[in-house]
Amino acid sequence: MDRLLGVERYPDALGVRLLAAGRADLAPGGWSWRRLQKPFWTFYLNDRPGASVTVDGGEVALAPGRGYLIPAWTPFRTACAGQLRHLYLYLELGGLAEPPLVAGAPAVLELPADAELGWLAAVADQPGRRLGSGEQARLLALVLAAVVPWLPAGPPPAVPDPRLAPALALMEAHPERPFTVAALARRCRLGDDAFTRRFRAAFATTPVQHLRRLRARRAATLLRSTDWSTARIAAACGFGNRTYLARVFREAYAQSPAAYRQARWDDSFPLGSARQGRWHHQGFAFER
Repeated sequence: MDRLLGVERYPDALGVRLLAAGRADLAPGGWSWRRLQKPFWTFYLNDRPGASVTVDGGEVALAPGRGYLIPAWTPFRTACAGQLRHLYLYLELGGLAEPPLVAGAPAVLELPADAELGWLAAVADQPGRRLGSGEQARLLALVLAAVVPWLPAGPPPAVPDPRLAPALALMEAHPERPFTVAALARRCRLGDDAFTRRFRAAFATTPVQHLRRLRARRAATLLRSTDWSTARIAAACGFGNRTYLARVFREAYAQSPAAYRQARWDDSFPLGSARQGRWHHQGFAFER
């Protein structure tokens, strides 16, 4: 995939997953939020001028027919001064380092002017449907066209102890799996005690505690991006049951999974149709 798409800066595989897609009709003053900060990447495409986003005091006008990407966890404001049709995608990108982009990268990434974006309207008009393999490849190519120029040259920064890299990569990719210290140590060709000592020295925590944090982070994403039950999320994240999920989640986020999910979505904008003062779409619940 890297070779076919001309990606030479990153040897590791990059992936993209579509969390949600849709379209909304915006009116002047109808898309005005003082602070948004989402745990996923956001893609915007409008059919007319009038909308803009502001990051760190710099305003970016969203030109009609152009695609824009905002990295996850970026704080930004929105504004709309015209009547337009607004298309959005919520994306999860895998295979990136932390931080994902080089210093000096634009806060809002613009897709190339010749990018073919018309097919995305069909995707957004059918919320919830799975992308075909061809559509997945097209979406990945679009994302890469905007992201790759701002990736660090060369591989992601090395971990403090390179001997731990195989175990770290496995935990990051599959935190839901029932790993044991012995299995992770074997992955790194180390004894159990040596593996644990190296891990503590590098990260000031144990392998088990690190895995819990990864699982809590994935659970937070699923609580915000799906309408799955907490039991299903617990199973998907490797917790086994809701009680264990709740205990670890409180340690990480100082609140219960239910409170985290039900909190006001001041970091998102309303989409879909209004019911009883709330907006619903694709498992998300937003409040104005």
